[in-house]
Amino acid sequence: MKNDCLDAALAELAVHGIRDVEVARGAKHPQIRFRVNGGPTLHVFALPGTASDWRSPENTRRDLKKLLREAGVNIERERPKPPTRAPSRIELLEQRVAALEALSKPKPEPGEPAINLTHPKENAND
Repeated sequence: MKNDCLDAALAELAVHGIRDVEVARGAKHPQIRFRVNGGPTLHVFALPGTASDWRSPENTRRDLKKLLREAGVNIERERPKPPTRAPSRIELLEQRVAALEALSKPKPEPGEPAINLTHPKENAND
């Protein structure tokens, strides 16, 4: 019979480098017995015989991580960064318009000010 909680616990132990694991199925609830880094302490973790709901494997992972933390195993891993969001069509269009506007502006001659400081009516009579 498949036990999702047992699979989750064994996978979590494997992720953290614990390989020498014994599964005991004597009573109603299976047990996982393991030693951390070959140490003298035998850790025992009881599992549910059947999953009560869809969250049971995640709850098992959480409880096992707590036990590993207490045993001195460093379980903190760098969390993956969320993927960068692609710009929307509107943002892409705004970027293209800004680039075209920058190309269409005349560049000042060397020695001329970058902006026209004269009044527009004064330039109309020229």
